[in-house]
Amino acid sequence: MTDSETLVVRSDEPGRLPPTAPTRIAGVDLPLGVLVTADPGFSDDPAAPTQRAWMSAGQLDDPTALWWRLARVFPETGLWPLVVQSLDDPRNPGRPWSDGEFSDPIEPVRSAEEFFAEVLPGEQAPSDPDLEGLEWRYPTGFPGMAAALRSDSETVQVPRLTLPSGGILLVPTTRPSDVLSRLGWLGATNHHSPADLTVVLRSWEDRFGTVPVLLGFDVLGVANEAVPSSGDDLDRLVAEHYAFCPDNVDQGTDDLAEYGEQIAGSPAWTFWWD
Repeated sequence: MTDSETLVVRSDEPGRLPPTAPTRIAGVDLPLGVLVTADPGFSDDPAAPTQRAWMSAGQLDDPTALWWRLARVFPETGLWPLVVQSLDDPRNPGRPWSDGEFSDPIEPVRSAEEFFAEVLPGEQAPSDPDLEGLEWRYPTGFPGMAAALRSDSETVQVPRLTLPSGGILLVPTTRPSDVLSRLGWLGATNHHSPADLTVVLRSWEDRFGTVPVLLGFDVLGVANEAVPSSGDDLDRLVAEHYAFCPDNVDQGTDDLAEYGEQIAGSPAWTFWWD
């Protein structure tokens, strides 16, 4: 069984970004940093803040210990930590953190259940079995949300995962699940807005103790306290994953049952959008 540690996942208000010089926040030493700034060319709102996050200036070979120290003091700092990686493209190194590919921060206005029902509305399966699309895997529509496995909205028991090398990003927020919409992260732009991703992460945070720990150009990694391992609730969770990130199935296992076996009871999930 994976060891875990209880973390408080609520802060009274979003924190202030640290300075770029080496500094100390809530007793935690930060290395040299840079500010992650949105390119106004991606903005529809001239009043939207351009400074979105603080990021370590260099990649850390083992950021795990620093991530834990920062996660523990989140209630005090209002800054949720993520291990971040850039797009592996020598022509455009550092994307999206260095070139400002972020949309405006938007507060989500609907529930996760409304999102799932819209994405998987239910239609007749197409006559062409090779046709990819959200409807044909769920021709009768969204089957309903998996039941909650926890009731404490203030804390989560985060599994002690070893995190890969990368930078450390600090995002001002009042809860971890809001980091994508607060950043304006566009990694899933071919499918969903940051606000819609956030409503799902909020729901998973409440029901399964899910928190984001890793973010890349088009990749999201999360850690879970407790998730369904079998039965109808696992089937419903698979539907939630498919609505959230269809590429995990369509360009992965290509089989819902096999995908369910992969995520059943798992302390960590990874999502990738094409």
